Amino acid sequence: MKKITEVLSYFENLYAVPAVYLWGGNGEIITPALCEKLYKTYGSATYNKAYYNNKLKEGAGKPGADSSGAFCPVSGFDATAKNYYNKCPEKGNITALPSTKPCLVFKGNSISSISHMGFYCGNGYVIEMKSSKDNCVKRPLLENGWKWYGIPDWIDYSDAKETDGGCILTKKCLDVSSYQGTVNWSKVKNAGIQQVILKIIQKNLTPDKRFEEYYSGCQAAGIDVIGVYNYSYATTPAKAETDALKVLSVLNGRRPMVWLDVEDSCQKGLGTVLADIINTYQTVIETAGCSFGVYTGMSFYNSYIKPYAHKIRCQNWWIARYYKGYTKMDVSEFPNEQYNPKNSIGRDIYGWQFTSSGQVSGIFGNVDINLLYLPEKGVVHE
Repeated sequence: MKKITEVLSYFENLYAVPAVYLWGGNGEIITPALCEKLYKTYGSATYNKAYYNNKLKEGAGKPGADSSGAFCPVSGFDATAKNYYNKCPEKGNITALPSTKPCLVFKGNSISSISHMGFYCGNGYVIEMKSSKDNCVKRPLLENGWKWYGIPDWIDYSDAKETDGGCILTKKCLDVSSYQGTVNWSKVKNAGIQQVILKIIQKNLTPDKRFEEYYSGCQAAGIDVIGVYNYSYATTPAKAETDALKVLSVLNGRRPMVWLDVEDSCQKGLGTVLADIINTYQTVIETAGCSFGVYTGMSFYNSYIKPYAHKIRCQNWWIARYYKGYTKMDVSEFPNEQYNPKNSIGRDIYGWQFTSSGQVSGIFGNVDINLLYLPEKGVVHE
C-alpha cells in the first residue's frame, strides 16, 4: 500500500520529467532492451518496430508508460484500465466524485469498455499518459471527458486532510543553492526529506554553480526536485521575460514548478510595475507548460505586493516567516501554525519557509526548511 503523498509525488514527477507515452510500458526507464522486449510482446501494425525505435529516440533515459502502465509502480500490479476500475472497492459516475479526493479516473464508451485512465490530483486536475503524440499531460478534470472515478484500496489516505480547497498534504521541503556546498543527498533522504527546490540561475543569468550537480544527486538519492527558484532583480517586465526564458533554457525540457523570488531592495516601491513583472514572468513560464508561483517574505508581501495583489494573476504563494528568528531548528521539528504567515497576508499559501537555520544531516551548516501544503486549489494553470 502506498501513502497518498507518495502517489501524488510520483504522478507529479511523471509530469515534470516529462514521461513518454510508450505502449506496453509500466513506468520503466526507456532503454533499447525495453523497447525490443515491448515490440516482441505487443508488436502490431500500429505499434511496429519503427514505433518503438522512434520512442527510444524520443525518450531514452526517461520513464515510459501507457495510460494504465503508469500506475504499476505505485499500485504494485499490472492491469488494464478496465481491471483497475473493477478492482476499486469504491467507484461511480464522475459527477459523484468528491472534488478534493485524489483517485483514479476513467474513460470509455461504457463501463464494460473502459479504455483509458488517469490520476485525479484532488485539486481540479488530472495527470495522464495521454497518447503517443502528447505523452504525459496535466489537464482540468471537467474539460476532458472523464466518465467514472475509482478509489482504490492500495492507496493509504491517512496522511491527507480534505478541505474545500483540495486535498492538502503537509510535507517538509528544503530549498537549496550552491551556498550549501557539497551535499550528501542520501543522508538528506534518510533524514526524512523527499522534496527539494533548487536555485537555478545567478544574478548574471548563468546557472547556479551546483544546479546540475544537485539535480543529479537528488535523482540518484530518490529525492524529487519539485521546483526551482530564480532570485529576481527585475525592475521591468522586459527584464522579467528575459529571466524567465533563461530559466526555461537551463531546464531544457524539465518541468518542475518555477518560483519567482521577489524580495530584493531594487523591487521595493515599484507599485503596479511589480504586478506587471510577476504577470509577465508567469505568462512565459506557463506557456512553456510549467507551473508557477511567487516566493517572498511576509513583510515584503504586506508592504509592496498586497496593495496590488488584485492585479496579480498568481495564486501560488510561498512565504517566509521566521517566527523563531535565527534559532537553529532540527529537521524533525514542525512550526507552530499559530505563526503561519497566511494569517497575516490574508490568503492561502502554497508553502511556508519557517526557518533559514535548519539542521539536516547531509548538509553542513544552515539550510532553509519549508512546510508545503499540497496540492492547493489553482496550483496549475494551463
